[in-house]
Amino acid sequence: MWKRVFWGKRLPRKFVFATGLYTVGHHISDKSYAAVTHNNRDEVDHSKRYESGSVAVVTGATSSTGQAFAKKLHDKGFKLVLVEDSSNKGSASL
Repeated sequence: MWKRVFWGKRLPRKFVFATGLYTVGHHISDKSYAAVTHNNRDEVDHSKRYESGSVAVVTGATSSTGQAFAKKLHDKGFKLVLVEDSSNKGSASL
């Protein structure tokens, strides 16, 4: 009897569908918001934000990602402090 009363009317069905759609949709929106806003912003001009000769610390300096960050920061005029875990077998070449 309850099933017929609840599912027999259009308004409750629409409410249940809308609630389910919101439950799924807001998770997708939450997960994609940061990526979309990050990729659509203007590039930061570090020369306006930091003084020339500022120091940047790069951790994981022997990995390829650390090396790329270090090179990019060096090209922009930063003094670098390179940090790496001694148990890592890689070597940095700058």
